Amino acid sequence: MGGRLAELLKKDKDLSDMLLPLMQEEGEINIDPQEDKVRIYTKWKREDKIGFDMKFFKVAERIATTIRQLIIT
Repeated sequence: MGGRLAELLKKDKDLSDMLLPLMQEEGEINIDPQEDKVRIYTKWKREDKIGFDMKFFKVAERIATTIRQLIIT
């Protein structure tokens, strides 16, 4: 699934536009498949720096939607 997923994510222009400012802030986004779920997270942050970021949530939701579509097809 990794190669196909990477292809689909690269083709998503809207996702690329959403990622550009986020990547400048975060530096990395990880997609970590596990048994029956997928973790999507950024680099480690100190506890006092953790907060809800709507930009990251929207990116994670877009990636998760792509993964769901890939699994269904």
